[in-house]
Amino acid sequence: MNTKFISIPATPDGARRAADGGDIPLVVVSRHGLGDNVFFSPCFEPLSTRWPCVYFTSAVNAYTTIFHESNLARALYAGSVNGAKLGLSTPEVFAAHFERLQLDLGSAAAFVYHFGLFDPKLSYRHESAFVKGRRNQVELFGDGPGACQTPRYHVAPDSASRAYVGAQLDRWLPGRELICIARYGHTGPGKNFGNSYQETLEVIRLLNARHPERFRFLSLDYVPGVHAADGRETNVRSLYGFLPCDAASLHHLLCRARVLVTVPSGPMLIGATIPRLKMITLWKTMKPFHYLDPQFDSSNPVRALVARTDLSDTSFMNGWPPASRDAVLSRWRLRVGQIDAGSVSDEVSATVEEV
Repeated sequence: MNTKFISIPATPDGARRAADGGDIPLVVVSRHGLGDNVFFSPCFEPLSTRWPCVYFTSAVNAYTTIFHESNLARALYAGSVNGAKLGLSTPEVFAAHFERLQLDLGSAAAFVYHFGLFDPKLSYRHESAFVKGRRNQVELFGDGPGACQTPRYHVAPDSASRAYVGAQLDRWLPGRELICIARYGHTGPGKNFGNSYQETLEVIRLLNARHPERFRFLSLDYVPGVHAADGRETNVRSLYGFLPCDAASLHHLLCRARVLVTVPSGPMLIGATIPRLKMITLWKTMKPFHYLDPQFDSSNPVRALVARTDLSDTSFMNGWPPASRDAVLSRWRLRVGQIDAGSVSDEVSATVEEV
């Protein structure tokens, strides 16, 4: 039996329809990046109480693996390597795509909802909507938790690659600690750390001089060619060609890392779900308070190196209760300064030298 797919319009009324629930499955679809999918994940639990079954599918199948073993949403691999090449951009197009594939979800019909296609009415000054990810909850449910409460990112990575990733790292890391570096994101070149792998290598050279024989470094640049740092230093590898390039495998390897250095990217959001991981985040054009909700408490704050004073502005918290403001600030350790190899290596050294 092929399932008939009914698209829910990408409008405020459509979002309310998805939030209200129904008696057939709901397929949540995403054309967004990996980080945005993790941002949406706190919505799975309330949706799962309102629909008989919730499915999640990404335009990029590799991203769907981060929810493969979820008890809140079923992973549906109906995208591609790059869903943009299939035109997967609206709920209507996704629904037509599923019809062409003749998918059978075991029901006569299913609704298709595409999250994050409009901004909710609450401004970034509202403590329920000050972070991009929180706005998904506002979009669907009209409101969300205040600043004192952190919406918990939900991940349930496919475990199939865990043993392989672990075995590869065991062979490579004996006697060393792992530092991962995510130098670029796909949605905005301006946020990248430098224009090539050279900045990554310079950070590594500085850290090797300060901490000889202590670390190995894994570049999370997975596009082959000019981005790859692989083979340029004896203790450096690139993810591409070494480990599987999917979200679940990324989670497994970050669970083994001591430090993640990252620009605003999918790896940053995955890293934010791993409580013991130390995170150093680099902000050249984006505001950290609006693009990450640290999942850790004040005992393991996220370090942020911010290029300009205006990016660190906290005036959006004016009028908040003091407890809300204190809760947000306690989750960050922020410093304004130039973002270059020297400053990044300083942040890493300060982090690994903490007791």
